[in-house]
Amino acid sequence: MTGQATPGTTFVEKTTTDLEFTCSRNKAAFDEGCLFNVEYSDTITAPWISVGPGVIVTEGALQTLKAIVPTGSADSRFIHLKITNP
Repeated sequence: MTGQATPGTTFVEKTTTDLEFTCSRNKAAFDEGCLFNVEYSDTITAPWISVGPGVIVTEGALQTLKAIVPTGSADSRFIHLKITNP
């Protein structure tokens, strides 16, 4: 893989209906086949539910993605970004 590592940033913001998970990704890594997937769970162990990679909100060498995670009825919700190499 020729893409350079870049520091990632993630943010979670609660809206009136959902959680907005925002993260950054290196476009070169994506172009080379890395898959980015946002998942959530009500427990830290599993099962994890996929909401997909989200939508691109800023373009460039470092892209910003936003994924919508439902709040559900649980008192807590765990979110992680799963990155899979090609």
